[in-house]
Amino acid sequence: MERGAYENLNGLLRQYIPKSTLLEEITIERILEIQEKLNNRPRERFIELYA
Repeated sequence: MERGAYENLNGLLRQYIPKSTLLEEITIERILEIQEKLNNRPRERFIELYA
């Protein structure tokens, strides 16, 4: 993955997990919930960008 992709993913995760959060405080259920939301979020399609 390119650096920009990592930075984008980090930004998306920060919407759900603030930077000051300890990972021990996050339940597996919360991780799965965040995973579901990120995996099912709408994405821009190439055609829409240049239409």
